Amino acid sequence: MRNTIALQRIKYEKELNDMNRKLEQYAEFKKAEKEIAARTKKLLSINGGRSVTSFHRELGKLLWDKCGMTRREPGLQAALKRIPELREEFWANVKVTGEGDNLNQDLEAAGRVV
Repeated sequence: MRNTIALQRIKYEKELNDMNRKLEQYAEFKKAEKEIAARTKKLLSINGGRSVTSFHRELGKLLWDKCGMTRREPGLQAALKRIPELREEFWANVKVTGEGDNLNQDLEAAGRVV
């Protein structure tokens, strides 16, 4: 049984490596890979004073309060004004901890907030 599992794993890893090699041949893949690497590097280099979680919470509260079920025009206008300000502040003052080489939940969350 263990030999079967080991053989299946080896086969799976070979197929995955083959698939990765095929993907790397496409220009679109290379372009997307470069864009992701640049965004990751930028997010990790900002080193600001606010956590990703604080931006996520502020954006969520803004959307809940101003754009939720009981939305009104003044609230929507306020949200339209605040969201670009929050985005600008995010790119100037976010602090993403960790590294980009392995699993990083802070970096993953930052990618969702952007």
